[in-house]
Amino acid sequence: MGEQETDEYILGTDPAELERLRFQHQAWVPEAYGLFARAGLGAGMRVLDLGCGPGFTTLELAHVVGPAGRVLAIDQ
Repeated sequence: MGEQETDEYILGTDPAELERLRFQHQAWVPEAYGLFARAGLGAGMRVLDLGCGPGFTTLELAHVVGPAGRVLAIDQ
């Protein structure tokens, strides 16, 4: 009948998947900083990172907002 709901993360959570996500993050980080700038993110701001996964981008956002800013990261 209907679809069965599951709590299983479809992309996996093993070390190989974490390494894949790290590699993907490293490939896109220069573009991300450009997007952060276009969005007007800067020192002292508060940022919400929804769906943060392992937190690679969360750490980049923390660098952008600096010690006076705050980043709250939430994932399932």
